[in-house]
Amino acid sequence: MIAVVMVSWSRNGLYRAAEDCGTRTSAYDEYGDDRHTVYSMGDNALLLLSDDHQTLAVTSDGIPDCVFDDLDVPDSVMSRFNETNSNDGMLSDSFGRFDVTWFYDGSRLYTVLTRKGLL
Repeated sequence: MIAVVMVSWSRNGLYRAAEDCGTRTSAYDEYGDDRHTVYSMGDNALLLLSDDHQTLAVTSDGIPDCVFDDLDVPDSVMSRFNETNSNDGMLSDSFGRFDVTWFYDGSRLYTVLTRKGLL
């Protein structure tokens, strides 16, 4: 017996979070290229979604609540974000189907979410 699993690239969590939380924009073309789509999340917050929808980078003044709510980030990971300070350096964790890496420089939070596998 052979099973075929079809995955819709446009329906994964990172794509939905970018679409739900941001607005596609060309105002920040210096961040985008032919392999990424740039979204604005209001004042001083950007999302950069890879065209394969496997990676979402977020640059913001604080925790990107909308994105995290959309992805159901667990409390254990949220508490690590809340406790992060500028002396911590690069941090990482994982939850569900995602790996997350972040860095806080004292004023900006840089977050990269990567989808693990196709399912």
